Amino acid sequence: MAALAEYLETNVSTLQPHLYPITVEAYHRIGENGILDITQRTELIGSRIIKMSPIGCKHADTVNRLTRYFSKILPDEITISIQNPIHLTRCSKVRKLLYT
Repeated sequence: MAALAEYLETNVSTLQPHLYPITVEAYHRIGENGILDITQRTELIGSRIIKMSPIGCKHADTVNRLTRYFSKILPDEITISIQNPIHLTRCSKVRKLLYT
């Protein structure tokens, strides 16, 4: 048993999974084919699919306050898009961001 424990400790613990990068196009296909549950909140960040936490009351209140604030101070020529997808790179697509 000691030999098995030693083998596992020295060999198995050093194994690293190989991560395959995911592009925005592949991320969309994953969603279109039903591989991810559409009710599950995910974002593609740095070629990885990240499961996001549910939006809580504090988050929703902060988003509402920021929306109201920016709507008042920014000119009409600037579009304020709240919690909509933004395509940053070929391997990142983030949702639920406030950006102008």
